[in-house]
Amino acid sequence: MARKRCSRPATAGWSYWLLLLVCAISSLSALACSQRVTYSPPVRGSHSGMPGKVEKLDVDLSATGQSKALRMSEAGAGLGLSVGIADWLAIQGGAELAMRALMGNLGVRLSYGAKQSEGHGFALDIGIGGGVGKGGVRCNNTVNHYYDEEYTPTMGPAGLGDDNTSPCPEDKLWDVAEWHERLAWGGYVDIGLGGYVSRHFGMFVRPMVQYSRSDNVSNTTWVAFYMGPNFFWGRSNLVSFHFSLGPGIYVNEWDSRWHLVGEMGVSLRFGGR
Repeated sequence: MARKRCSRPATAGWSYWLLLLVCAISSLSALACSQRVTYSPPVRGSHSGMPGKVEKLDVDLSATGQSKALRMSEAGAGLGLSVGIADWLAIQGGAELAMRALMGNLGVRLSYGAKQSEGHGFALDIGIGGGVGKGGVRCNNTVNHYYDEEYTPTMGPAGLGDDNTSPCPEDKLWDVAEWHERLAWGGYVDIGLGGYVSRHFGMFVRPMVQYSRSDNVSNTTWVAFYMGPNFFWGRSNLVSFHFSLGPGIYVNEWDSRWHLVGEMGVSLRFGGR
């Protein structure tokens, strides 16, 4: 796997170092590609950045890129749409493509406190939703045949190495399905807490919990804690750009792994203001 490179922009700033850090995490993932993973995919890999961004009659179009590294190697990208029904309520949905999953999601977001248009104060939101798609990994989906006697002399009890470190129990064998042949579904809850310093800048934290299921794969719980800055530019602050970095973990009956999650997201907002 080739390492990713980041070139320094003409205008240097502290945001450059955040971008460099996210790229470094992606490069680390090339050194940590696990060969023994089992999970049902997360319903929603990305997040919304600062709470209080979408107000009544706003339409927010977003694009995100994300990389998980260290104990798990994964990368993905997504597109999202959020529509403000009221200042306190938005409908949101999107589609996300990861290395071994393609998921669509739909949910609601309830907001309280300061708004981005006010430019000061604290904001809180809660997002609840679900999704469905294709994805899932069983014993890394790396072998397209059933476990049989042909592999017993050289492979471990689950067929993935003499060190017997596969997460797959001895009675849990490979199947022939690839990720795109597995139906996956689940739900998510996330909570955002942020503070606006001005109409152009804010800082946020956002924990997220997800529960997912996939055909012939152990049910999986995903937990992540994101934190980072959110910038706003342009006339009427039409452009939003956020960075985040934080720890994550998934847990299921067969396997559990922790990782660092780096994300960059940009959105264009139209409408109410």
